[in-house]
Amino acid sequence: MGCVDTYLGANSIFNGTNNTQTINNSCTDNNIAAKLCTSYSVNENDNTYSDWYLPAIDEINLLYQQKNAVGFSTDEYYWSSTENGKLYAWQQNLKTGEGNYTYKKNLLKIIRIRKF
Repeated sequence: MGCVDTYLGANSIFNGTNNTQTINNSCTDNNIAAKLCTSYSVNENDNTYSDWYLPAIDEINLLYQQKNAVGFSTDEYYWSSTENGKLYAWQQNLKTGEGNYTYKKNLLKIIRIRKF
């Protein structure tokens, strides 16, 4: 996939941005979740929001805890930037709260977070 193997066990609500940057620095492939996050921007009411990144495990769990305020209602899994070994990353369902480490290569998952 054009990436140097990383192992980012960092999981606090402060680690998502740094994890995302480390993943981006280790990859030449532009079609990975971390790079898709950092290249994404949206314009809303003349404000451009371009501070997107993959959350760490504690951040994505915080999103689950605030799912009603944030507006998550679909039964989907979202990637995090917290890894467990070279091949696995945490994913969490933001409707049910279920989560696990899953094989991260070639799997499509939803990504979404910016500072809040």
